[in-house]
Amino acid sequence: MSERSEVVRPHVDRSILVRVRVYAVVFVVVLVAAVAEVAFRTSHPWWQAVVGLSAGVLVGIGASRMMHLRWDDFEQRVVGTLDAVGVVVLVLYLVFSLTRSRLVGHWVDGDAVAPVSLAVLAGAMLGQVLGVRRGVRRLARSIVPREGPDAAAVGTLTDR
Repeated sequence: MSERSEVVRPHVDRSILVRVRVYAVVFVVVLVAAVAEVAFRTSHPWWQAVVGLSAGVLVGIGASRMMHLRWDDFEQRVVGTLDAVGVVVLVLYLVFSLTRSRLVGHWVDGDAVAPVSLAVLAGAMLGQVLGVRRGVRRLARSIVPREGPDAAAVGTLTDR
């Protein structure tokens, strides 16, 4: 872990950290399942699963917008709030998640739907992790100077 992360992490709300860890665990589990499906159960090329993973990453990055990350002066940490745009994104993401197999079925053959659908889900989880990470990094850049943590960097985080 970098010095910058050590300064930033204590100032990120625990619920955001837990959410990112859950997304990361789901990503790994579903990715393993998708790879196993492609390797052992289908005769279709890997490219379909890779395209599904890539599409899922794009969906996940877009869906990571459902939580608006901001610095809370009172709590002295990064918090995530659900705003009106976030509610719309959440509803669209839930619709996508529930209809994922049907959508994938329009582009791939029958026995490839399950592994490609799993790849899309894995990509969506990875996209969520990347989107939240990007949001926290943007906030950290505005709070912690680039030189790395020193007494002034910690002071700017807590004095902001």
